[in-house]
Amino acid sequence: MKTPILKTLTLILTLSVSALNVFADSDYTYWTNPGTGDWSEVSNWDNGVPTTESYPWNWAMITNGGTAVINSGQVNYNDLDVGANDNAGTLLITGNGSAYAYYTSIRPSGIAVVSDHGYWEVDSSGYLDVHGALTITDSGMVKSGDSDSTGSLLVNGSGYWRVATLGIGSGTISSLGTAGSLVITESGSVQSDYAAIGGSYYYQGIGTASVSGSGHWETDGLSVHNDSTLTITDNGSVHSRDGANFGAGTVSISGNGRLDIDGELSVGGGWNNLVTLSGTVRADQVTLHDSIKAGSGGVVYEAGSFYADSSYFYTGGQTLRAGARIELNGMDLIYTGEALLLEGAVDDLIFTEDFWVDFSQVTLADGQGYVIIDWTGLVAQNVQLDATFDAAGDVEGTFSVAGGQLVFNATAVPEPATWFLSGAGLGILLLTMRFRRRNVQS
Repeated sequence: MKTPILKTLTLILTLSVSALNVFADSDYTYWTNPGTGDWSEVSNWDNGVPTTESYPWNWAMITNGGTAVINSGQVNYNDLDVGANDNAGTLLITGNGSAYAYYTSIRPSGIAVVSDHGYWEVDSSGYLDVHGALTITDSGMVKSGDSDSTGSLLVNGSGYWRVATLGIGSGTISSLGTAGSLVITESGSVQSDYAAIGGSYYYQGIGTASVSGSGHWETDGLSVHNDSTLTITDNGSVHSRDGANFGAGTVSISGNGRLDIDGELSVGGGWNNLVTLSGTVRADQVTLHDSIKAGSGGVVYEAGSFYADSSYFYTGGQTLRAGARIELNGMDLIYTGEALLLEGAVDDLIFTEDFWVDFSQVTLADGQGYVIIDWTGLVAQNVQLDATFDAAGDVEGTFSVAGGQLVFNATAVPEPATWFLSGAGLGILLLTMRFRRRNVQS
């Protein structure tokens, strides 16, 4: 026979379990229509239409392969998953439909489309993660807080996306992968507070972004890293209003594409990170660091001023076009057979510290002169040559400056076997150079 105390405890436990079951059941509401249906139709959900009520709220799940449509009026919800694992799901916001939410995740098997003047707003303090596919088209509009993406993002047909921080190739869940893509075309437009191609601050992967067909991307800051790619072509344009950093990857500008950077563009910055650029890059100031190479067609940097302290800087196809100042401080140059070109009109052209030139990319001829840096196309009010120039490896010759050119005059050319050893030891040599330079500076 149960005592009164035991009866009371049993009753409390039973009520607690029942309450937990109620809360658990009311946490989620699943889309049940396997076809296409109206979001606001109660019969399409197993636990009622999603709401913005306080806990216990309805976390909406479209994971049965069906399509929820919002094409009229306004709907509000707190949280939504579109797709889950291998279970597909689709959200379509179109016509005069609009949706307001706190958090949304488009999973790898999920699809979201905002079209035909549809409007979707995800709270600025929440986030919109895309690991499946998001398309904003036909004058559709999306406004969201932060967004990490390892999925496919397409903004076209005069679609518009206003996003806080955008990470392309970035995900808070590692199992979702580490690659993502963004395509802006056909007059599509994206505006972001900050954008990272190749992940975000915490989650780094590989991203690709393409801006073409009069598409436009406006951002307050931009970075490209982790061997990621930014392509601007066919009248596409990108404008970064607060500087940019290209740490590792490829930036290609062609076909009347345009990249404008307000503030400083920092290029390179790691021994194992190679930045390849082509086209015309415009910035207020350009700072050149490590491992920088020109892609097909070469690269022209247009800036007010340049500052360079660069190792593994490949000379060929690179043009610095300045309007105020060029300062080159102890660069480690890799000569490719073409000179580094300096153009424009500046107050000061300054060479300082120790320059090392590696010739392992070319075959030199004894007695031949090779132009390493050419500033015959530059008008400089003041030229300061306070630097030393040396050849790396087993190369003999002399450097001279005449007529706006730095020239290397080869006097002894190594045998092929010597070149092989020189190339094999390039990393050690450059490491020694840098170490030596740091000792001198200190």
